[in-house]
Amino acid sequence: MFGHLSDRFGRRLIYGIGIVCTGLYAFPYFALLDTRSSGLVLLAIVVSLIVHDIMYGPQAALIAESFGTNIRYSGAGLGYQLASVIGGPAPLIAAALLQSTGTSVGISWYIVLCSVISLIALLLMPRRTVPASSGSPTTSDRLEA
Repeated sequence: MFGHLSDRFGRRLIYGIGIVCTGLYAFPYFALLDTRSSGLVLLAIVVSLIVHDIMYGPQAALIAESFGTNIRYSGAGLGYQLASVIGGPAPLIAAALLQSTGTSVGISWYIVLCSVISLIALLLMPRRTVPASSGSPTTSDRLEA
């Protein structure tokens, strides 16, 4: 669904909405988890999957469209691998924050920080116009304003 919305309204816009939702949901997510109530934990997880999918839907096309055809596969592959190296320690960081503070608030702030960095990266991502089969540019660059 979010991939379709990104085709219609622009990949950057939908992906940006996902980033903002992730940052905004960080505190409510852990507040729901901290209740240890089965229903509320389930609600937290279900809503988090929707928030995740807002970014995941347009992600592949956004990344592919960020590179010219001559380096698209290498650029996307390198980006994924670097993301694994940079994002890989996130569970360790979260565990250290929880252990040092005894609360999930630090983890929420860490997610907010990561969301801010992601939004800055999205805004700095080069804008490319990829001609569609109809001859008109795709909608991936509607977040230019």
